[in-house]
Amino acid sequence: MEPTDDSAKRFAHDNRTWAELPRRQRRFYLWLVLTFVLVDPLARIMFELPGLSESIASVLGVVLSVFILSPFAWGAGLEAKQRKMAGLTPPLPPVTRRTLTGWVVTAVLLWVLYAFLVASQGFVLPVLPIAVSFLAARRWIQRWSQKSASSR
Repeated sequence: MEPTDDSAKRFAHDNRTWAELPRRQRRFYLWLVLTFVLVDPLARIMFELPGLSESIASVLGVVLSVFILSPFAWGAGLEAKQRKMAGLTPPLPPVTRRTLTGWVVTAVLLWVLYAFLVASQGFVLPVLPIAVSFLAARRWIQRWSQKSASSR
């Protein structure tokens, strides 16, 4: 018996090989790895040479990384949107209350950990708490749109 949902399509979509990824998405992932392996450490070293503090060099390294990655992320997002409009990607699985609770609890715990690190070590860049909070907010919006679509 065939599954009634798109679980088989979702599994195939989520477990694609590198060659099966869309071109712009491949390029974005490649630059993401290159940025955090090569560009960010080299930028920090270059910013620390003139005598900037380590925290300012880290912030400038992240700003440079975002500056480099933004066009690639924009292109990958546009390509993903076009593929979704053409029906080439399966629909997202529904966001359950449990999933949303997990995202929110994880974000809160990361912010608590960040507050502890700031209190014990001084300024630390909150990249992970910001990213998880952003993803939790996206899941919240997705859950809200699912609820409003099901009530129509």
